[in-house]
Amino acid sequence: MPSATEPTTRHFNVRQASLSDFKALLEFYRRHATAALPAPTAKTVGDTIKQGRILLVEEQATSAIVASGAVFDLSPSAALTYVGELAGMRATRAVGGLRPLTMQFVLIGLRLLGLVATELQGLKKGVTNSIITIVKESNTASIRNIEATGMKPLQQRPEWFRYDEFVWHGHVVDTEWKYYYADAETVVEVLRQLSAVGLFEGELKLSRTEKGTNQPESCVFHLQLKDISRAEKDLRAILDDKAGPGVDLVAPPDDLVF
Repeated sequence: MPSATEPTTRHFNVRQASLSDFKALLEFYRRHATAALPAPTAKTVGDTIKQGRILLVEEQATSAIVASGAVFDLSPSAALTYVGELAGMRATRAVGGLRPLTMQFVLIGLRLLGLVATELQGLKKGVTNSIITIVKESNTASIRNIEATGMKPLQQRPEWFRYDEFVWHGHVVDTEWKYYYADAETVVEVLRQLSAVGLFEGELKLSRTEKGTNQPESCVFHLQLKDISRAEKDLRAILDDKAGPGVDLVAPPDDLVF
């Protein structure tokens, strides 16, 4: 048995959700829904799984889902000006208090890199990629995590966002929600911080203290992410000298182009 000061080690798998995870994911989202973070619809979850854009974090010992993160489509799928939302971020107490990076940072970073890994080639004329995230203005912890990734505040929301805001909130958002967007500098910052804890070795090594027992824990997150693995050379080039294939990420456009 480890002593009171000797950290235990817990192992987690990070992988893309598959259709076999559909029911478990719906239950996970339902169980952890709040007024500020309602559960996504079954259609949204199913569509996003098929796109390969939901990540699951499972504890190896129990196979229990302890965290999730996704990129949900915000623009219509037919739009040339694609806008995705880093959303569906949920983390249980099992991975709370991680250091030096939080679970939210890890999920945002890995989802963003997964998208970049599949979009490293230059886009055709008229085609753009945008990734945003939305956070309650009062949620200072999440705002710190988002800003730590290098995402930038969106000073003025496109007019077409308001249609979704009516659906989500029943009114147009005023100041109670903040919007952020990712750009090339965000990608470099995420790569810098994730590589420091083992991104390119396939294992993120973090730590935490269990609140109930005050016991230190080492947490190893085993990455089972083929898209990032296949793009390692290009991602390293972006990190090392911001060279290599370009990263086409811009603020969401004022108007959608089809």
